[in-house]
Amino acid sequence: MGLFLRYNLFYDVTHDNVYAAYARFYAECRQPLQSSGDEQFKLTIHETENNWVAIDLDSGWERDVRQAAYLFASQLLSCPGFFVYVYDGLHWGYECFDNGVVLDQFVSDPEPDGVAYCDEFPSCNGNAELIAACFPHLNSKDISPYLIKKSSPAPDETPLAYFERKKVLDIPPRPGDEYSRFDPLAVLNFLRMLGVRVEARDGYVILLSPQYRSFWGKYQQDKN
Repeated sequence: MGLFLRYNLFYDVTHDNVYAAYARFYAECRQPLQSSGDEQFKLTIHETENNWVAIDLDSGWERDVRQAAYLFASQLLSCPGFFVYVYDGLHWGYECFDNGVVLDQFVSDPEPDGVAYCDEFPSCNGNAELIAACFPHLNSKDISPYLIKKSSPAPDETPLAYFERKKVLDIPPRPGDEYSRFDPLAVLNFLRMLGVRVEARDGYVILLSPQYRSFWGKYQQDKN
C-alpha cells in the first residue's frame, strides 16, 4: 500500500479561528466536535506558520462532508486555501478554493481513476495564474513546473519514445526540490513551494508546524 495523505490548508488566518469555524460547521450539522475518538478518524489542526494553517485529515475519504467543512471555513473566514491529497502513492492532487468557492483542481496522474477527484474541473490540469492571484507570495512561474501530469503512451508511440519522453519530464520541478515529478512523494515539492513545512519519515509525511489540537466529529464515531 502506498502513501495516503489528506491536508486542508488555509491562508492568512489563525489556527484558533480555523478551529472555531470547524466547530461551528459541525455544530450546525448537529454533529458537535468530540475531544476523543478512534485514531483512524482524528483530525489534527496545526499552529499558524508561514501564514498557513494546516489540518491533517484522517484516513477516510468522506469527500462530501470534508469538502463542505473546508468550504464553510473558507467562506466564514474569507480566505483561500487548498485541499491536498495523495491516493495510494499513485497520484497527488489539489483543490484550490477561495471564499467558499472551488476555483481550480489538479491531479498528477489521470489513470486509472484520477479524474474522479476533479468533479468541478474534469481536465484536472491546474491553473498556475489563478493560484498566483489567490496567494500573494506565489507567482505563476514558480507554480507551473508542478502542474505537469503523467501521461500514457500515445497510440503510435514506441515504448522507447515513451520512455525517453517520460524521462525528460520525471525530474525535480525546480532546482532544490527533493523529488522528481512522478515520485510517490512528489507532493512534498508542491507543499514546500507553497511554504508548508513537511518531511518524510518512515514512510509517512509529517507536518512540521506545532500541533494545536485534535478533534473528532460525532458522525465519525458513529461510522466506526
